[in-house]
Amino acid sequence: MKKFWHITKLVLGGLLAVGALILIVATQKEKQSQAVKRVQFKVLNPDYKFVQEADLQPAVAFLSDTTQVHSLNKVDLQTIEEKVAKNKYVERCKVYINNSKKLQIDVLQRQPQLRVINNSGVSYYLDENGIKFPLSPTFTPNVPVVTGYVRYSQDSLGNPGAEVHHLLSLCKFIEDDKQLSSLISQIVVNRNGDFELIPRTGSHTILIGNSNLLEDKFNRLKIFYDEGLSRLGWDTYNQINLKYEGQVIAKKKGT
Repeated sequence: MKKFWHITKLVLGGLLAVGALILIVATQKEKQSQAVKRVQFKVLNPDYKFVQEADLQPAVAFLSDTTQVHSLNKVDLQTIEEKVAKNKYVERCKVYINNSKKLQIDVLQRQPQLRVINNSGVSYYLDENGIKFPLSPTFTPNVPVVTGYVRYSQDSLGNPGAEVHHLLSLCKFIEDDKQLSSLISQIVVNRNGDFELIPRTGSHTILIGNSNLLEDKFNRLKIFYDEGLSRLGWDTYNQINLKYEGQVIAKKKGT
């Protein structure tokens, strides 16, 4: 008798497990066959205002066609992602069906590290990877401005050239140093491709060269400011040259 009940329990347990599995599969199929009724947009870095919901709507405009049923399991998520990614202000995006059975579109905007205004008057932003993207008619972020003979180049794979990386390295170094970020108002690329800095105080420029040995160059600058300009005055010199290793070459006005 005990054996009979044991077998019965096993059979019933198996039937319950199969039934539960069938229910789960059926529920999943029902969920997938449901029509998309709502699209939910989310900007992951909302402090930047480059991308608005209206800019993303065209990627899902086909859902407004009420003559067709757009079921969750038949919506081409990859195609929507590709359409959203064509927006020049979008760094990356993810499209998926969320737990509320809504079509979810998450967007990460490009984050400008600096703004370029080159000698031809062309202006654009560079993100942290050196990718160029246009100014926005509705949003102007507070980022360092670089002017002059900025040469934006790319290699055969479309990666930004060495000058772009030098420029980004310089901007990041200045941004990470509180004293420098409060001192420097603008970066200029001269005809030779060297970086010159324009400070907020004084009428001189600071010639840096490239972004190599920045810590050493700016340490020399700080020492010169403390021991030289503090005594002689901020308007004594026309240019402070830090380009050459171990040297500070200060050019007086009128020489």
